[in-house]
Amino acid sequence: MDLNVSYNGSQVSVLRMKSGLYRKTLSIPAETTRCKVSFSVPLRDIQQLWRPEREGLSRYLPWDFELRSAFHANAPVLSFSNRANENRMTIGIDDLVDDTVFHGVINQEKCTYDITIEIALPRAPQKITLTLDSRPAITWQEAVASWRESLRLPMPDFPASAWNPVYCSWYAIHAAVARQWVEKIGPLAKKLGFSTLILDDGWCYDDVKRVSPETIECWYQDVGDWEIAEKKFPNFPEHVKSMQKLGMDYLVWVAPTLIGDRSRLLAEHPECRDENSHECSHCRVVKLDDQKTVELLAKKCKSLVAKNHLDGLKVDFIDQLPVSLDEPNGRRMQNFVSAISRGIRAGAKDALIEFRQYYASPGTLPYATQFRACDAPFDYVLNLERCLQIRLLMGDGIPVHADPAYWGANETPENISRHMIAMMAGVPMLSMDLEKLSKSEEAIITHWMEFYKAHQDTLNLGKWTIHCENGAIDYAMAVRGEERIALAMTASCISSFPKGTMVLNASADEIPAKVSKSWKLDGSRASNRSIPVAGRGIL
Repeated sequence: MDLNVSYNGSQVSVLRMKSGLYRKTLSIPAETTRCKVSFSVPLRDIQQLWRPEREGLSRYLPWDFELRSAFHANAPVLSFSNRANENRMTIGIDDLVDDTVFHGVINQEKCTYDITIEIALPRAPQKITLTLDSRPAITWQEAVASWRESLRLPMPDFPASAWNPVYCSWYAIHAAVARQWVEKIGPLAKKLGFSTLILDDGWCYDDVKRVSPETIECWYQDVGDWEIAEKKFPNFPEHVKSMQKLGMDYLVWVAPTLIGDRSRLLAEHPECRDENSHECSHCRVVKLDDQKTVELLAKKCKSLVAKNHLDGLKVDFIDQLPVSLDEPNGRRMQNFVSAISRGIRAGAKDALIEFRQYYASPGTLPYATQFRACDAPFDYVLNLERCLQIRLLMGDGIPVHADPAYWGANETPENISRHMIAMMAGVPMLSMDLEKLSKSEEAIITHWMEFYKAHQDTLNLGKWTIHCENGAIDYAMAVRGEERIALAMTASCISSFPKGTMVLNASADEIPAKVSKSWKLDGSRASNRSIPVAGRGIL
């Protein structure tokens, strides 16, 4: 295969790619503002495509596709494989910051995927290494891991509390949250086994509201000042201290890129927001070219943490600015996130910093302590897939957090247990109104929280493998030492499990097996010939 390289639209070289693992470092001259690499991948024994912005493998081959990557969005890697999950071509670059667009289109005449990679380069000269891995004897997951390991990024020392289960206020109450409610919920959350409390959106303005089609359009009109709403949270430092005395780390939600129409910040600094971008009709994104604005918001985050003795912040909406080759945002967003992260850490030693999935990548690893799956209320399958997607991209030993489990009234015990099982793919997080839980719900939550804590080392620090069938996750398994824990999504998947594997049954059926131990929803022992639906057993 030929590799065509061009700078600023002019072709500079045609290279002959080698099969197997091929890595080529491009030395890009100073005057370059756009680098383009193009090549073709033969459509031979390819049935699947993995990209970091999706929840799993494609169930079909798209006629054309695009992957947009920058510091604040996704990562520059994708992988083609067959139904046996064998690697056919994994493609990546080591530039984790600059705005990059991968584009693929099927060429029917040549029976190929024609691939182009374009990179906006505001800071040439530099070197960029391209990885093309066509080794057939490894899985696509191993090929993605090989790309990630080639980056040689240092692993941060994560605070021990980054692995602690989290209670989050968001789905339970939205912006109707107030001090009295939190102080009722905090002790209940602690009793159920949660050690971190996230006070989500609603603490920094007086409006009392829930998310609905009527409220969502102007939801963020008041954000930007990042100061406590005294009507909802009088004497906030005292309130924080009361939760910490329970043994709860306390974080609050911020979206430092957003400035609402009704914020004091906008009135005092109208120059600080970008009028061409928005989250909703009454909110815009900060203008990142203004370093004074960047430093101002970093100081606000530092003050919020230090003044209220917080343990950290949940940092949302870093991904609001688009990936653009014409007006690149990656470098500017890296500068912004770096300033915000420094501000938070200046406000609290060993601060906890949560990032959301679409900017959870090897490039953002130094700036946060935990990386949460994107919103998946009611949907335990999606929550599982999103936790595993972060693991695929970032590797083992990373504090991956589930999105808060949330289900409706009168949900079945089996589905509640499946929600809890799915969260074992990450650090469990919950956002139910704990005052309204039934005794059955409390028992199920308590059971799985005890399981998480008993097997935390394997779930958090073990080696994860993920098996897919027809584009869907069949099972995921964590292994550490002699312990194996499998999250089974189908009843048929256990045939390949080694003896002694602990199976968490999130499938729709009982799993036929002779088990040494099994748990049922009523707390009794299950049959020694099957693992019950939404239960667990050891093969």
